[in-house]
Amino acid sequence: MKVKKDKSGRISSDRDQMIEIKWNQSVLQSSATVLMFSNYKEAFVFIAMIDLKTSRMNKLKTFKLTNKPTKLYQVDENNILVGTEGGKIEHWVIDESVCKKIYDAHPESSEGISSILELKSKSALLRGEVYDDDAPPTFKLIATASRGAKEFRLWKLNLATAAIEPYLKIETTITDGIQFLLEYSDT
Repeated sequence: MKVKKDKSGRISSDRDQMIEIKWNQSVLQSSATVLMFSNYKEAFVFIAMIDLKTSRMNKLKTFKLTNKPTKLYQVDENNILVGTEGGKIEHWVIDESVCKKIYDAHPESSEGISSILELKSKSALLRGEVYDDDAPPTFKLIATASRGAKEFRLWKLNLATAAIEPYLKIETTITDGIQFLLEYSDT
């Protein structure tokens, strides 16, 4: 049995992450998908096209981050949010390969962002307005948590600019930080 060795010299971590993303930058073959990978120890994120039929990978973009990445979230085809160490969120524009803004999302935490979750709730109480199924939404609600903070936060994600603004801070009695967020119901 012959074992292939990784010759890239990359060092993996349990905080590395991979998500499938929507991609409109080039034509994809039916057997291909686009994935975004983070490398915690080396503080970068890259996007690659993987052809499942031929097992070939083509790196498309690489982003060198300010802090070590801990969580990935795609806003739309051209914007991503990367949760990082220090409780920060970096907003990257894919086309331009630039960091548009760094948000101090959880300033009380030195740990990384542990969760970025889009809330599906249409509750007027939570959204601050009545949700109209006929009108296109102008924002999404995003929830974030950090391993080093006892609260989680809600953000309004403006769909026109892909910018986030603080919306609600919810204190908990959890003292060891929050690792996961889960939306259970519409209330």
